[in-house]
Amino acid sequence: MNQPSNEFGQPVGVPLPGWSAPPFPSNEAIEGRYCRLEPLDHVRHAADLHAANRLDDGRNWTYLSGVPCKTLDEYREWMAATCLGKDPMFFAIVERASGKPVGIASYMRITPAAGAIEVGHIHYSERMKRSPIATEAMYLMMRKAFDLGYRRYEWKCDSLNAPSRAAALRLGFSFEGIFRQALVYKGRNRDTAWYSIIDGEWPELRKAFEAWLDPANFDAQGKQRMRFEGIESSMKSEPMNQADPHRIVDAAVLERLYGTPSPASIRKEVDYLHPHYRAFVDASPFTILATSGPGGLDASPRGDAPGFVAVQDEKTLLIPDRRGNNRIDSLRNIISDSRVALLFLVPGVGETLRINGSAHISIDPDLLGRFAVDGKAPRSVLVVKIETVYFQCSRAILRSNIWDPSRHIDRKELPSTGEILSAVSQSEIDGEKYDREWPERVKTTLY
Repeated sequence: MNQPSNEFGQPVGVPLPGWSAPPFPSNEAIEGRYCRLEPLDHVRHAADLHAANRLDDGRNWTYLSGVPCKTLDEYREWMAATCLGKDPMFFAIVERASGKPVGIASYMRITPAAGAIEVGHIHYSERMKRSPIATEAMYLMMRKAFDLGYRRYEWKCDSLNAPSRAAALRLGFSFEGIFRQALVYKGRNRDTAWYSIIDGEWPELRKAFEAWLDPANFDAQGKQRMRFEGIESSMKSEPMNQADPHRIVDAAVLERLYGTPSPASIRKEVDYLHPHYRAFVDASPFTILATSGPGGLDASPRGDAPGFVAVQDEKTLLIPDRRGNNRIDSLRNIISDSRVALLFLVPGVGETLRINGSAHISIDPDLLGRFAVDGKAPRSVLVVKIETVYFQCSRAILRSNIWDPSRHIDRKELPSTGEILSAVSQSEIDGEKYDREWPERVKTTLY
């Protein structure tokens, strides 16, 4: 699209002929397959919501403006004071199977004149986390907003709230930046991360939601067959070449091709670092860190003495970020998308260990000092919160014979790093000098 300009040649925004402000959303029930969103009623919904919230130890309130309510009366009073207005407009998320409310969410900062509306005050009880209800509730609220004619659907959260930021990205929101020192709440600063979906993105995203929420996407135990991110990314990819009958674009076709996973391949996955899995982390001198962000995907090697990845507890890993080339691709990604994946290798061992979760970057002096080597501390430490852990069987390692010394090749059989740099830079970098200085440089810059 060509950039419009005015009579002075200045660039101006795209014209919106015929656009008019959408109506204010009505506070009425929204029906879904797995849940129903009902206008929040502090009399009718409070008892069940309070009971569901008591399954949480209080951490769900860390990034909310309120505090945990110890008694039902306190919770009902909080709802009466906070949740009964038109903006924010609160909904109870009611589980269809039980008929009981299991969470709340609201429209807020509703601005029809700009065609903008935000979703917020999201509080899921433990009963609805990682369930179709959690995703469907967000889909239903998005659908209503865009059906009304809103152009922009917003998600904002504390920039330190890694689960919320990961959820926004999973649901198809685009990261827009950090508003520094945007709020003061609970006596502390809040930098706010902004995310949005716009109306031009909604049609394809809607298809992805509906495909994921289809009952065919869940097995008899209710486990998803395909992740929402996978469905969404496939719909964002280039259109299928209709002349290519061999390209698979349907998850059901893919599953028929590969068959049902074995029980062991499912049961090996846990959401914490079991002592047996910890043994792999402690023995591993090498891991690959995978990240994603606005600039694309990245897979980066991390290596040091065995056990260099420290286990803080069964849900937390600490990874020192040693000296490198300062590209910081992985770290930039983590700033905008906290999701990470790790692959641990142990020399001589066929099985590998896979860990998925979220991460943030810390420069806590105590953490940095903990990982100092010869008095040199890392510049930062990655704090990884574990979500899933499982081993990968040894087939790939056995097929590759990677640990067999007789299969190792002489480094001289491949181009040197200097030769590569000289070639790709069209001789702007002196490759011979780079190769000549590298052995001494690496000695002084290893840590």
